[in-house]
Amino acid sequence: DDQDAELGYTVGLLAGAARLLGTDVATVADACGLGHAGRAALVDGAGSAGRALRATVAHERQDDDAVVLAGFTPGLVSTVWMQSLRRSLEVVQQVLGRPAGG
Repeated sequence: DDQDAELGYTVGLLAGAARLLGTDVATVADACGLGHAGRAALVDGAGSAGRALRATVAHERQDDDAVVLAGFTPGLVSTVWMQSLRRSLEVVQQVLGRPAGG
């Protein structure tokens, strides 16, 4: 549902921010005031958002076995990851005031 998708987006964004900041996800979760479900997803990989995050991180490490253990197929995760990357680049282009793809 939309609430799960929104939580998944937030958890993924915060996981990336933690990586960029060179800090652990628990520190980011605490600083952001995430609710229990968000913190559990980000820190412990709990719930559907946590499973999606675990699968995404596994995909980025090219660990297909871990993707499957998270409950997804590598092809699906790869497709969604590429769609997300494309959308992220479009947003960056908009923020920078450049046409998408240019």
